[in-house]
Amino acid sequence: MTKPRFFTAVLLIAVSISMAAPLAPAIAEAEANTVTEPEAPTITASLSPTLTVVGTDDQRALVEDAQSTFTSLGMALPDLEIRFWDNDEACDGHMGMFRPRSEGWGIDICSELAFVVPHEMGHAWERAALSDADREAYMAERGFETWQHAERNESAIEDVAHVLQLVVRGGGESGRADIDDTFSLLMTLSAS
Repeated sequence: MTKPRFFTAVLLIAVSISMAAPLAPAIAEAEANTVTEPEAPTITASLSPTLTVVGTDDQRALVEDAQSTFTSLGMALPDLEIRFWDNDEACDGHMGMFRPRSEGWGIDICSELAFVVPHEMGHAWERAALSDADREAYMAERGFETWQHAERNESAIEDVAHVLQLVVRGGGESGRADIDDTFSLLMTLSAS
């Protein structure tokens, strides 16, 4: 003779309840003694700059490579919009142009030459990282009379960008002692 399935199911439920009954007070006590940690506040921060690139995939890669090197050297770049152009009109006849505009800083690139991107990014870094006192100290150390001069080769600002382009393109070292020493000077000034 077989027992009805209903009877077996009821018997199993009853056994389960009777076995769990002694655990119920211990579970209730553990739940009562549990301290719930408050949720940590959520903080949103940008740990890297926002770089908007208007150009081809190859041009975007040039920017990403330069940004990666700046970052690895501990040099924080500001938020930038970088646009690549087919001619030099957008760059006022130059190969590139950094533009610190009130509506957002930008760089126009009007050349396919690889050094132009880190050179112009160097201008952006300089503008964001150096104080007027840092600029004065740099000019004194490097023998420049003015920060920005009509003759680009007599301009301390162009010297900074040139040093940074060489170091960034070299992956952190230019291979030239004078340039590497000048880069060290820039790092010291920007940290002060």
